[in-house]
Amino acid sequence: MAGEITAEAVWQEGLRFVATSGTGHEVVLDASGDHGGSDAGPRPMEMLLIGLAGCTGMDVISILRKKRQAVTGFE
Repeated sequence: MAGEITAEAVWQEGLRFVATSGTGHEVVLDASGDHGGSDAGPRPMEMLLIGLAGCTGMDVISILRKKRQAVTGFE
């Protein structure tokens, strides 16, 4: 079982935040100019979808590898 998963988001200016994962990786989150941001990074809901896509993809590739399937691409 994995250890504790942590993250923090620190406000920079406007609606821009820098989010840092417990493993030290950083990502900028922002809103569009129409909503008070400066379009400096993906929206939080986009990050949620990116995380879901990445998690699903990693699970599928892991299962295919365990089944000894040759994977040449995945989207």
